[in-house]
Amino acid sequence: AFTMPEAPGVAVVPVLATGKKCDRCWKVLDDVGTDADHPTVCTRCADAVRHSPLAAE
Repeated sequence: AFTMPEAPGVAVVPVLATGKKCDRCWKVLDDVGTDADHPTVCTRCADAVRHSPLAAE
């Protein structure tokens, strides 16, 4: 764990995130792949892509 002498009682323990990496935002999230129309992105990005002006092209 990473600790700071200036902040007693506070520690940071890094762990790997669970889930898959979104191809659009690069966040590792559990909801990547749940949208059938956009299976490689998270639900937030799928919504953004769906409502993008470029989506009609």
